[in-house]
Amino acid sequence: MPFPGSVGSLLRLLRERRWNALGATLSRGTFPAALFRWNVMFIFRLAGRVVLPERDRPQLRVRWGDSRDEGALQRIRPRAGGYEGNFARGHRLVIGEVEGLPVACVWLELGPVHVSRPNAYSFAIPRDGVWLYGTEIVPAFRGRGLFRLLYHGTLGLLAEIDRTRIYSAVERENVVALRANDAIGACRLWEYRVLRLAGLTWHDARPLAPGVGRRHMGVGKWSGADATACAAEAVDQLPVTR
Repeated sequence: MPFPGSVGSLLRLLRERRWNALGATLSRGTFPAALFRWNVMFIFRLAGRVVLPERDRPQLRVRWGDSRDEGALQRIRPRAGGYEGNFARGHRLVIGEVEGLPVACVWLELGPVHVSRPNAYSFAIPRDGVWLYGTEIVPAFRGRGLFRLLYHGTLGLLAEIDRTRIYSAVERENVVALRANDAIGACRLWEYRVLRLAGLTWHDARPLAPGVGRRHMGVGKWSGADATACAAEAVDQLPVTR
């Protein structure tokens, strides 16, 4: 099968920033997944608290988990290799239970940097923040408001360890997760696009919130951060004068 489109047409799409057309054109090629990747995602920040609705809602008990919860994790989302690797990397587990039954979980990285090798970026985690990933809710319990309850409870647990900000990344195709994050008041900080082709990487990171940083577009990996949090940390480190 010939490669779709000429080099000139591909460069034109890139120059005109027609990302969807570029991704679709390349995805029709003969490149194996290991040589080609095109992705668009949003980086969120959740801080403060999650407002809970007044209407009746299921009671979700949110607690810290550990390696003894392997069985619970397998019930929430079975994984052949298990979850030992997450614990070995020092990541923290949060479990959500309904009437004692594990039905939801999230994973937390405590920093200082989250690294996404498939998407060629890193993101600095401030001292009062965590990187959240791996949100799972048992299918039978979806659509019942547990996402909001889970994140509300997670923020409560994080307060115990002096963390107040949750950062996460959601791919553009995951419309349900995007809407869920918007609904609980999470702020879209960055829109990140990455193209990886035969060992070369091109990225475009666009700020979506005031003060988080400047746009960065170019070849290679992107090193991102929340500039508002970095500025706050710098102020905290200033010497006290009297």
